Amino acid sequence: RGPLPFEAVWGLRQRIAEPLGISLEAAAWGVHVVANATMARALRAVSSERGRDPRDYALLAFGGNGPVHAVTLAQSMNMRRILVPPVSGVFSALGLLFPETEHHYARTFKRRLEAADAAEMTAAYQQMQREGRQALVLEGYGEADSRFEMQADLRYLRENSELTVAIDGIGDFSAVGRARFDAAHEQAYGYSSADEQVEVVNLRLIARGVSKVSRVPAALGVHAGGTTVAPAARNRRAYFGPEHGWQSVPVLRRADISRSGQPGPLIVEEYDSTTVVPPGCRVAQGDWQTLAIDVGG
Repeated sequence: RGPLPFEAVWGLRQRIAEPLGISLEAAAWGVHVVANATMARALRAVSSERGRDPRDYALLAFGGNGPVHAVTLAQSMNMRRILVPPVSGVFSALGLLFPETEHHYARTFKRRLEAADAAEMTAAYQQMQREGRQALVLEGYGEADSRFEMQADLRYLRENSELTVAIDGIGDFSAVGRARFDAAHEQAYGYSSADEQVEVVNLRLIARGVSKVSRVPAALGVHAGGTTVAPAARNRRAYFGPEHGWQSVPVLRRADISRSGQPGPLIVEEYDSTTVVPPGCRVAQGDWQTLAIDVGG
C-alpha cells in the first residue's frame, strides 16, 4: 500500500538485511516468500491433503493483503486463476450478510451401517426437521421457502475420523451411503476398502431458508455505483523479486481495469485492499466487479 513506514524499513534493515548481508529489497522479498510458504501450508491442508488438486480450482483472494500475496501463492501451488472480489478488504463481513439462512443439526447415531434401523433413522431426521422448520418459521420462511438436506458422518470401523456424505433417502441409505463414503474416502485418502465394515457416527440435517430475491446487491463498492476513493492512475516503483527486479508500474483503480483485460505489471489500489499483478500475468474485470487474474508461470 505505498512506501513502507519508517519503523518497518528500520526493522527490515537492522533485524534482517544487515545481519544477513543482503539488500533491503532482498530482505523484504524474503519476508514475502516466507509468509507465502506459511499460507501455502494452509492451502495444502484444505486441498491436496484432502485429495483435491489445487490446479482444478481458482484462488479467491480477499482481505487487505490477500491480493498482494495471491499471485506468488498461486504460482507455488501451480494454480492458474485468481478471483479478487469487490471490497475484498471487508469480504469476510459481507459473508455474514449475504448467505442464505441455515440451521445445522446433529444427532449421535453410532451403528454399523448395514445394521442401521430405518425407522430409528427416520425418527431422528424427522425430529431435526421439525426443529429446523420451527426455527425457519420464526425467521419468516414459509414451507415453500424451506429446504432440508440430510447428511451422515461415516467411517470405517475403528477409524479415528469420519467423513460427511449426503443422504437422499432412508430407503437406500445402506447401499448409497456406502458407495458415497467409499468414493469420498478414496478422494480424501487415496484408497477405499470394500472389505472394511462401515459405521454411522452422526446423523446431520441442514435446514435452509431460501430468499425470494438474491441477498447480494447488483453492485458492490465503497460508494454507490462501485467507485472507489483511490486517485486517478499514476506510476510507482515496485519490486517483483530477483527475476524481475524494480519496475515502474501503473497504480490503477478497479474501475480502470477493462473487461478485455490488460497485462501486468500493475497495481490496483483501493480504499480497503491492494491487488498486485506481476509481470507475465493478466487481469480483467468480470461480473460483480470481480478482478480475474490469469497467472503466468
